[in-house]
Amino acid sequence: ERENVTFIPLGFKSGFLNRSKEISSCDSKTFNACFIGHPKSDRNELIETLERVDSSFVHKTNSWNCPTSLTPDQCIEVYKKSKYAPCPMGWIHPDSFRISESLEWGCVPIIKKYNGKDYFQNIFPDHPMPVVDSWGEISNILDSEDYCSLRGKVHKWYLRYIEDLKQRIKNKLE
Repeated sequence: ERENVTFIPLGFKSGFLNRSKEISSCDSKTFNACFIGHPKSDRNELIETLERVDSSFVHKTNSWNCPTSLTPDQCIEVYKKSKYAPCPMGWIHPDSFRISESLEWGCVPIIKKYNGKDYFQNIFPDHPMPVVDSWGEISNILDSEDYCSLRGKVHKWYLRYIEDLKQRIKNKLE
């Protein structure tokens, strides 16, 4: 990373801010993983994988922001009830709203390498989010991770990350 460059995540759609920063308990998680979005490109592999996972939530849409999309409040409820949210790339770019939305609500994002690299290390330095080479690896994460410990680590990192990002932006503007 260069000193004069600050990477800023895409963030989340209006309505997803968690003002209290409180997250639901590990015991209240009824879904192992969730995906809400349009099936396209590698998302089809992800959806097929999740459909084989016990207690997963999949809601397919026809396009971004289409009438069959869930409202922000409905999505938030899914994130609050889900342990993990695999986060495939957006329409053009590896970053998507899904990453920040799930982080806001205590759902651990699973991110995928692109071109063999963890693209998100520049945007989210030193992140503890699970990283896969292919969506077929999700089952390994669901079976092996100590979810509550990982979720605590991810949430603590995210809160610190938000404060660091605010400070870096403030410093750049001054």
